[in-house]
Order: sequence, then C-alpha cells, then structure tokens
Amino acid sequence: MAYVHPEERFNALAGLTLELSPYRPWCGGCTAESLAAAPLYSLFGATVLVWKSVPATLHVAAAAAGAAYAWKRSPWAAVAWLGLVLGAPEAWRQLALTGWGNHADSLVFPLLAGALIRWGRPYLAGPVIGLGLWFCSTTALALPALLWMDRRWLATVLAGMLPMLLNDWAPRGDALQLAALGDWLDWLAGPFATGAWWSETYSPLSSVWWLALAVLTGHARDRLSGVTALTFLGVTLVFAGLWAENQPSWSLRAFELRYRVFLVTALMLGASLSRYRAAVLPIVLVGVGLRAASWSHPTPALGLRVDAELPELDDCAQQGLGWVEGITGWGSRPPDDLPYAPSCPTYGRGAAWGWALHVGCDDFPGDPTAIETACSSMRVR
Repeated sequence: MAYVHPEERFNALAGLTLELSPYRPWCGGCTAESLAAAPLYSLFGATVLVWKSVPATLHVAAAAAGAAYAWKRSPWAAVAWLGLVLGAPEAWRQLALTGWGNHADSLVFPLLAGALIRWGRPYLAGPVIGLGLWFCSTTALALPALLWMDRRWLATVLAGMLPMLLNDWAPRGDALQLAALGDWLDWLAGPFATGAWWSETYSPLSSVWWLALAVLTGHARDRLSGVTALTFLGVTLVFAGLWAENQPSWSLRAFELRYRVFLVTALMLGASLSRYRAAVLPIVLVGVGLRAASWSHPTPALGLRVDAELPELDDCAQQGLGWVEGITGWGSRPPDDLPYAPSCPTYGRGAAWGWALHVGCDDFPGDPTAIETACSSMRVR
C-alpha cells in the first residue's frame, strides 16, 4: 500500500523529527508508532514502505494472537480465523496498513490478552491490557469480556499503564447521548450493506458476508468475541457522540470504517469459533476469491521518500488546519473561499498546511506564499 492518508502523515513524519504526534496525550498509539518508525528510518531509510511496516507488523501480530486464541478451541478454529483474515474485504485490510495509531492498530492488544488468558497466563495479560488502554481507548471495549474470562489480570494491569501515567494521558470524554434507533442502525450497517465493503460490484455479497459472520458468532458462545460485540453495540447506542459527527458520505469508506473495526474483528473471530465452522469455508472462499480478482502488483511508489518536518503551529494556525480537516472528506476539496478571521493572523498558515495535507499543493485560495511554505516543509516525493 503506497498511499499515506493525510492524518497518518503526522505519525509518519513525527518518526523523522521526534516531535511527537499532535494527537497526544489521548492517542498513545500515535506516539508508539512514531517511536517504532524512528530507528527503522535510520536503518532502512525514510520511505513509505518502511513506515507501512509498522502497522503491518501490528496487523500480523493481531492475526497471530487471534490464531493463538482460537487454537485453544481447536486447530481448525485457528485455521478458520486465519482464512477470514486472508479473505477479509479490502476496507478491513486497508485499515490494517494505515498507521493512525488507534482503532485497527490496537486490535492486537485485546486479542493477545485473550490468548494469554486462554493459555493460563492472566498475569501476563494485565500489562498487555494496560498498554492497550494507553495505545487507544477503544481497547476498553474488550474489558467486559476480559473481566468475565478472568479477573486476575487486574493485579498487573498498572504495569502496562505506566506510559499513560507518565505522559499525563487522558481519554477524550463523550457525554451520554442516546442515539435515535434508525440513525444508529443506518450508521452501523452503512459499510456492510453497500459496495464499499469490497467494491460496488459486490454489494449484495458484502451484506451476506456480514450477516453470515453475525449468525455464526451467535452460535460460538465465546466470551471474547460475543461479549465484545455486544459491548460495542451498547456503547455506540448510548454514546452517539462517538460516531454521530461522521458525515454520511464518509460512512462507506475505510476512513470511517475504523470506528467499526472492533465489531468486524469480533465477528470474524466469533465465526471462526462457531460450532458450525464448516459454514466458514464458503465465506473464506468468497473473500479470497474476490481478493485474488482484485489483486494488483506492488507499485514502485512503495519506494517514495518522505522527507518532511512537522510545523510548529500556534493555536490560531491549528484552527485553520482544523477548518480544512473538518470539511474535507476522502480526497474531496473544501470550498474556494477561506473563512475571514481578522483576529487570527496565523489562521491562513494553518489552513495552508491543512490544504497541503488533505488536498494537495495547488490552487490554494489564500496567500500563495503560505501554501508554498507548507508544501516545501512537507513533501512525499
């Protein structure tokens, strides 16, 4: 995957400068991935391929942890899980290679903790869970299931939470806001009932794939997958603020699928553990077949050089950057006129930086010097 999402660039570039991600303090995973990339850049060069190796490693570790968890049920359950990982739709795989430092990246922690508990190592699971909570607060979605499985990990969880405590970490708060049932169902089913799951050609197939996983998970009677799925449904129903701001036009794309990746992964694991595991075979075959049909050879763009530095933006410039981020979708463009902000003299500089990140280095509807400065400071060539 040669593409670097604009929001992902903050983390990739922070690994070059060690001016750690602006997502701190609430995104520990952003810092973790930036720190992991730093020595790799020194050893192998600051390329897109080297950066992508960081989330790819987390993805492989999550797949291995899920297999270890499923193996305790049976070796065939582990094979079924790995088959679902290999045959997962494009959007799920794309998330696994996008280094946001949260969501899909953090899946390794609950899966590994569950595997350690399954294999009789709850005290080792504690630090993994604590680290996962620092890495991304979505790890908390697995806590009810992990507590039900075994509570002994509570004795050691603080060991993994040390980065959180040392960095004055605090999750972003969301007020209780019960979602309208229809809106919640539309958001929940959006990417699964449409072609965005694979491609527009396979829209009905993506609905069947999604429903089949849900039915099989219901028969699995597995705490980690089943309880995590139910926790996800409950939390998103009573905290609509976690997803309600997402624009409908984004809901069918991998960028917003990240808010549902915990649910998708729980259902994939649950399906592999189902008593009717033979039913997983056609699901895997469909997924692998569609993946093979859409295969494209690696692009030379994987060797693109990243040689940018993060800017130092004051609060006013951050507002300008936030304006662009808030109105751009996946590859879309904001309106041609910048907001008038006479009391915020550096607003245009931040907007130029956001424009360079999210739109590109052309046709900036403001000071041409600002966009030239932003683009010269951050280039992915």
